[in-house]
Amino acid sequence: LHTYCTTKHAHPAACQVSDPMCIALTLLKAPGVTGVLKSSVPKLYACGHHLQSPGFSPSQALSARASFVFAAMGKQQAIQTTTLEPEKVKALEHVTLTEIDVPKPGPGEVLVKMLIRPVNPTDIAQARGAYGDKPTFTVGSEGVGVVEDAGEGVTGLQKGQRVVAAGWADGTWQQYLLQKASELLPVPDSLDDKTAAGFYINPITVLGLVETSAVPKGGWLLQTAAGSVLGRQMVQYAQHIGLNLISVVRRASSVDELKALGAEHVINSAEEDIGKRVREITGGKGVDAAVDPIGGETSGKVLSTLKRGGVLRVYGTLSGDTMNIRTRDIMAGRKLDGFIIYSWLPGLGEQESRKRKEKALQLLADKILTPLNGDTYPLEKFKEAITASQEPGRGAKLFLQ
Repeated sequence: LHTYCTTKHAHPAACQVSDPMCIALTLLKAPGVTGVLKSSVPKLYACGHHLQSPGFSPSQALSARASFVFAAMGKQQAIQTTTLEPEKVKALEHVTLTEIDVPKPGPGEVLVKMLIRPVNPTDIAQARGAYGDKPTFTVGSEGVGVVEDAGEGVTGLQKGQRVVAAGWADGTWQQYLLQKASELLPVPDSLDDKTAAGFYINPITVLGLVETSAVPKGGWLLQTAAGSVLGRQMVQYAQHIGLNLISVVRRASSVDELKALGAEHVINSAEEDIGKRVREITGGKGVDAAVDPIGGETSGKVLSTLKRGGVLRVYGTLSGDTMNIRTRDIMAGRKLDGFIIYSWLPGLGEQESRKRKEKALQLLADKILTPLNGDTYPLEKFKEAITASQEPGRGAKLFLQ
């Protein structure tokens, strides 16, 4: 976009609210520029409360209006951190909506216009500096977008085509970002935007945890936080491959929900002793491996359920507490390890990594893994979305649009 002109109250019939800033925006070419403008909407009628234009619903209006204004200036909105000072980080006061430049794709690169992104626990942990990020960075680990522009040498991708990546080059809580064309995957038509947006963190983590746990045939895997979206998908995947799974939750309602999904063994840690129930389920043998995103006291209890030589993989820090491990569990040969998808997936190499990504997309397309998608918030209301996502007992994933 080069320039635009404004005329107040140019389209009063489309605006039922008295607004002195109701204007018509008409895109113009800069002097001497030939050809057509790269825009499917030659005229936009906008005001402070909605945008009226073909193809836009009221729910899309605010983000469309903001996108237009920023695009006209070569700018975009992004949610970034400004510092890692402990007091500000604790309250997430250091995370703000800011204005940054829209990048331009170089050779082999694609400019992706983001459509929607999940609000993951890992995003909040990242914002709090859990992964050692630099003080200023854009938040967001996954999402789905469309091809907006492409650099020299890019083939096989069309403008407007939906794409995802498992390992975006930058945070996804912004309107536009660059990605190597080779790292983008086309989204199957059968997947809606929300399901496609969440294909990375949960489904691929499920694949990675099962793969690295290497439970032998007939063996047992235990998972905590099983009422989460990832936990539900673990139940579904275990059924798909015939893996014996024990799921630990903290609420009676989660027990019923998991059993409705087909889970056979569910432990409510608020009412039952984890170790005792595991011994009953496994005939006193214990589990071969366990996966835990909670940490703290929970990890210690879970470690004790392992067979000699079994491994507990911790993949999150939801409790925020120091892990309490008994020395005798370590002496008994029970092992503790960590799992971070950002390290595991790239470590497989380009070819094997892409196989896992394609497998995750196919599992979603075949509805073997089904997400639990929740409400959508405008990008500028990210703090409300973060607060809502941390409410106890919330299962459904929230999104930013």
